[in-house]
Amino acid sequence: MRLISDIPVLLYLSYAVLHSFLLHTLAYEVCSNEAGGGEDGICPNGDTCCRRPDNSWGCIASDMGRNTATCCSDDSFTGCPVGYTCRSEEHDCIALNNSKSRFADPLTRVLPRYRLCHANEIRTVHGLLVNASSMKNSTIHAEIPYFSNMGPLERIPANVSSTVDMALIIIHGATRNGDDYFCAAKATLELQDRFSNVLILSLNYYSVSDDRPRHSLLYWNSKDADGQWRYGADSSGPVRYSSFSVLDQVVGQVQRQFANLQRITVAGHSAGGQLTQRWALLSDVPQNGGNYHFQTVVANPSNYAYLSPHRYMNGSWTIPNNINCPDYDKWEWGLQSGGDADVRYRDEALAKNVTAVLERYKTRNVYYLVGGLDRCNVSESEASGWCHSHGLETKCMDMWQGSNRYERNSRYVASLRRLGFGGKHHQRLVIPGVGHDHSMMFQSPNGIHAIYYGVPEGTNVETAESR
Repeated sequence: MRLISDIPVLLYLSYAVLHSFLLHTLAYEVCSNEAGGGEDGICPNGDTCCRRPDNSWGCIASDMGRNTATCCSDDSFTGCPVGYTCRSEEHDCIALNNSKSRFADPLTRVLPRYRLCHANEIRTVHGLLVNASSMKNSTIHAEIPYFSNMGPLERIPANVSSTVDMALIIIHGATRNGDDYFCAAKATLELQDRFSNVLILSLNYYSVSDDRPRHSLLYWNSKDADGQWRYGADSSGPVRYSSFSVLDQVVGQVQRQFANLQRITVAGHSAGGQLTQRWALLSDVPQNGGNYHFQTVVANPSNYAYLSPHRYMNGSWTIPNNINCPDYDKWEWGLQSGGDADVRYRDEALAKNVTAVLERYKTRNVYYLVGGLDRCNVSESEASGWCHSHGLETKCMDMWQGSNRYERNSRYVASLRRLGFGGKHHQRLVIPGVGHDHSMMFQSPNGIHAIYYGVPEGTNVETAESR
């Protein structure tokens, strides 16, 4: 195999192997070691392998393309996305002239670099047994699928558990690539110095059409291309279990098992950002009062669950005439019932006291991250559009929230301010120079700040953008 720096490096071998009952695997890439001098590396399927000077391997985890990203020769720890090349002096990435999908987008012609990640652990998809009390038939074997940097939760030794000082739980986007998100999250460890032993868990919400490693793993139907799991719907099999209950159970397991935690962060991007925002609103899992700091990071979602029927239009907040868009305030876009799917979790959470749910949400620590360049306003099907939207949702219910993700983020946080949600708990952070890309969002200085350090008290929507 011939490796040439600053040009795309293709991946070489993809396969799926079945191990024992607990050790099934997904398809992944093996970075060939034909050049000699080091062990084979493992990357998520479709990611790009980069050889480092010590002959180890790193991966470029990206939403922007498969297999043909660029390894930077001037920095053995970074790379550029598909269609870009590395600029040494500026230490950034610039679009190639022949990269039509990127070069045509004036917002993302220049991008920050990716931090290479390591993902050998993705060879194993772990499963946390679903709470039997939540199942109609407790004899059915059902598991919550996840990737972990410490192996299966129930097998982590007590002497290791006692040293874990932070847990980072990651939620993928609509493409259900939990392995890629796991790799991107691992890269953030090298960019922080606050915690010494961080547990990383990356959940995977499979679709019925996905090739699951084993039949006991939960999966959702494919009626909604972006995933009904993103707003709390029940799984289709092997049992009915809300996507929010999945996160409840994982968080609860972490809270009980790791006694010396200082911080728990649940972070989701795109469709995963939708899930984390709605889960933080509805979940009754305790997020305050422990010996640790708990926070949710909501990054670049296509829409939000509004807490009132008001929307911003023609320069003011008003209740729209909903004749042309009657579902604009139904769940998942608002609190009313009757949206895209029946959601038992939502119905039960709001059945008793909506006011109490909203007051509880005020006290929860939620960071709303948005890429400063995530301003594309066309649907993915509009190939001739001026930008690449990464699946921007454009139903009328979505468009009432704004024309693009950046605008929707700004308006949603403004709507919270109208309802008395102060800057102490609900804060907005803009990630400059980044579009719709989970790796760049989480690896950016502001992303690292939100995940690991938190935003100092007093930071609010007005000041966060300049940080």
